Amino acid sequence: GPEEDGILSTTRSIGGGILCVGSSPMLMSLQITSSRAEYGGAVLATQGPVHFEKCTLVSNTALRIGGGFYFYGCKSFDIVDCTISNNNASMCAGGGAVFGRSEGTIRNAVFCENTAGSGGALSTGSSVINLEDSIIRANVANSIGGGMYLSGSWAITNIRNCEISGNHS
Repeated sequence: GPEEDGILSTTRSIGGGILCVGSSPMLMSLQITSSRAEYGGAVLATQGPVHFEKCTLVSNTALRIGGGFYFYGCKSFDIVDCTISNNNASMCAGGGAVFGRSEGTIRNAVFCENTAGSGGALSTGSSVINLEDSIIRANVANSIGGGMYLSGSWAITNIRNCEISGNHS
């Protein structure tokens, strides 16, 4: 897609900014803005492992799931020192990020002012997530889980040293 000064902006049906299928990218100091897709407004990743560090996802839209990130079936993922803000998945889940059948760590991340049908900042389904030293603030869900919506038969979310405040549903 078009790239200008390190800023990526595109429209696709899946993975509006970046689509990772069976690859193992290590992406650093990247900004994805104003991208659109049905699934994974900014990023859609499957299989993995994937690593995002010092990245900014802002003003991306998923018509269905995952305004910022959508990870499905990722064996391993890391989101480190990233800002995920003002992303939207208002019809379904995860304005900031959705994790389905995935395992990984989110560390030193900020999820703010994201909007979704459920899970304004984060939505998980049958995933193992370690959320550490992060901020979940001022996110909105139209139905349930303003900050986070956690579901699934083996969903495990470990939360350590985080601020979760000012979220609404």
